[in-house]
Amino acid sequence: MWRAPRRTWTGLLGLCVLCCCLVAPTKAQQPDTTSLASFAALNNIPEALLAEVLGDPATINKILQRELAKGPALLRNLNVSFKTFKAADTDSITGLGLAYSFARNITDNQFSSKGATQAGFSLSLQAQGDVAFERALNPNDFLDAGLRIHAYRSAGGAVLVTDSVATLLNELETQQALIEDPEELASSPFAARFTRIVRDNLTPQLYTEAALSAHIESDQRFDQTQYVYGVHLGVDFKPWNAGYWNLADWPFAVLRWLTGYDRALAPTGATFPTLLVGVQLVDPQGVTLRESLGETAPYPRFSTEIGFKTRAAPDLSFLANFRYYREIDAPASIRAADLAEQLYFTAALVTSTGLFASYTVGKLPFDRMSDQVYALGFKFGF
Repeated sequence: MWRAPRRTWTGLLGLCVLCCCLVAPTKAQQPDTTSLASFAALNNIPEALLAEVLGDPATINKILQRELAKGPALLRNLNVSFKTFKAADTDSITGLGLAYSFARNITDNQFSSKGATQAGFSLSLQAQGDVAFERALNPNDFLDAGLRIHAYRSAGGAVLVTDSVATLLNELETQQALIEDPEELASSPFAARFTRIVRDNLTPQLYTEAALSAHIESDQRFDQTQYVYGVHLGVDFKPWNAGYWNLADWPFAVLRWLTGYDRALAPTGATFPTLLVGVQLVDPQGVTLRESLGETAPYPRFSTEIGFKTRAAPDLSFLANFRYYREIDAPASIRAADLAEQLYFTAALVTSTGLFASYTVGKLPFDRMSDQVYALGFKFGF
């Protein structure tokens, strides 16, 4: 039966304190409701259907990541994209290569769980990068891998419904139970209505995290490397059924409405961008551009990253990622060489079968000049 359910170390210390305050459990009374994870377990919601309920969002929320996790544990959250790419400033040279991303919790321990409010610590391994089969053609020659210790808190994302809606969900659940084929279930009108009702009754969800990290950044042959130690704050807000202020999703809301994917012309709260802000100490090792200027000492760096993902049309998703790096109190020689900051933006259209087309502009920490790169390929998710 369904049941309702960061020039100084002082700045770095200050950021740590702020982060810890944000993720620390508050004394405010939280509603004792059924969390989405409990709801899914009680109603035996298939993973594909749960992803549909949530809008298959881009998220840093470890609670949501667990609920959306699928596939073998060893390969979970591994994505590999094989692609052919071409820089805009070249006439005919096309490269082949792959991009990868991987994130896995080594340990995840919750110290507080009440209803839909959960808090904990985790240790995670993360890696991402681009590799070209012919290195000289790689416009995004940058690899990043390391460990992070997170303290996190997630509040909200509970299922709250009236008795009449609960009765309707029970009826829809009964109809879905008669469908044994997972693909038929995912495309059935009962699943579509069930998904819409559950999503409309999800409470807003706010996730915050503070993390200490130790990373290594390099080019694909490890000729240039730098060790990076830092702290960051992450925020992921999902209002779920109240997305009118989600300005980034409005163009795609129009596309969804025109193609018939959505009946209502409105953005979705599931696609609110995620935000990471951090301060790091960077220790360069053999970085050619800095060595040529005699700047080889460790330096502080500010960084931010914004992620966005939404449905553009049936079987088509749009993904975007923006990264910004700035050396704090950079020497005059670094500023004159235009090495003090890097901006990087990438956008992609991805089909449900994994085919994708992407556009990338900007530069990464080892780059001297900005590039514009077009790519086509196939993405594998495990």
